This record gives sequence, C-alpha cells and structure tokens, in this order.
Amino acid sequence: MTCSTHSLPSDVIVCSHIVYEQAPLYRVFHANDGSWQMLCEHGSHHSVTQVTLACLSCFRERHPEFEVVAALYVGGMATKLKDDPGRWWVEPMKSSEE
Repeated sequence: MTCSTHSLPSDVIVCSHIVYEQAPLYRVFHANDGSWQMLCEHGSHHSVTQVTLACLSCFRERHPEFEVVAALYVGGMATKLKDDPGRWWVEPMKSSEE
C-alpha cells in the first residue's frame, strides 16, 4: 500500500497480511502516543517484515470496515467479533500492548 499523493506517516502500522494478502482487519490498537496498529488474526506480528507503514487516509479508503472503529479512543483496542463480523469488542489496551 503506497500513496503517491500522501507522505507516509510513521504512526500508522499495518500488518503486511492485510496489505499484500488482503487478510481481513481483525484487531485495531490506538496507542497512548496516538499511533495506530491494524492487525489480522494470523498471530504473531513481531517481525519487521510482517508490518508496513501506511497513510491513514489511504488505508481508510481501501478498508471501509475500519470506519466502524475509526473513533476508537486513545489507549483503546478493538477486536472484531468472529461470530458477528460487523461488531467489535472494545477495551483498554493492556500495558504490555502499549
């Protein structure tokens, strides 16, 4: 996901599975520093090769399902409910996730 008209912000991190394999958005973090992380449900995302930077505006255009949680409060985490894909479970981030 590259945006030729936007500078790539360093505060939006997206799982490469979502970008390159069209994996569905599963978990969203809005960290206390204002940064965002968008993850799939593939499990571990600790390697630098498993994430990429993205323009938030472009991400929103390509992933309209993000709009449901776009107003997520800073310090919050949202997880898509598997048994009800249109709904999200929202809770505070745990300190190990910040």
